[in-house]
Amino acid sequence: DFSLQPLSLDSLPSSNDSSQDSSDPLKGWSLDSSSSSKWGDLLGRFSTENLSKSFSLDGQPASIAFDFIRVDSWDGEAFVIKSGDHVLLSQRFSVGASSNGVIGGDAVSPVSGSTDIPGQGTFSWSITPIETAYGADAAIGNDRWNDQKFRIEIQAPSGLDQLDLSLSSTLNQSLDDESWAISDFSLQPLSLDSLPSSNDSSQDSSDP
Repeated sequence: DFSLQPLSLDSLPSSNDSSQDSSDPLKGWSLDSSSSSKWGDLLGRFSTENLSKSFSLDGQPASIAFDFIRVDSWDGEAFVIKSGDHVLLSQRFSVGASSNGVIGGDAVSPVSGSTDIPGQGTFSWSITPIETAYGADAAIGNDRWNDQKFRIEIQAPSGLDQLDLSLSSTLNQSLDDESWAISDFSLQPLSLDSLPSSNDSSQDSSDP
């Protein structure tokens, strides 16, 4: 058996890029809009903007996690996550009921999958509904609509010197009608030391 072990950020090479300061994970992004809600302080809200930040990985795999806040009247538009120029995840959301390929305001079950990106490797991801708030209860956006909080988790493969992460959407209305935000962002590098080497006979499938 093997498992990925957490690796301290202190062991990664230093950088003069202040965007990699782990003391405040909501600092150092390309946009600095902020707001508050029943779910605490948020980075956002955003509509059609592109939010990005680069992270040094030094070839190590990494676990990325954050809360995605779907605000107001989404009706099938997508939240899009990219690694560089490649789409890592594009998921449609709705203020209404869930339907084929669309996570709605009634969602309770997680959705997961993986994405192969040429030259980068395979990213695995999951989207877990956490809470739905109705009207003024969320203390964010328009009181007419429900808002949702999801936990998005991504595992980045090994071999990447740098992860250029960007978040955006296909929204087509004003900020007062539909928007999104994030909070509680973390990026935890993972150690490869516990993985078997390619010459390790323990990988014999006859004796897992």
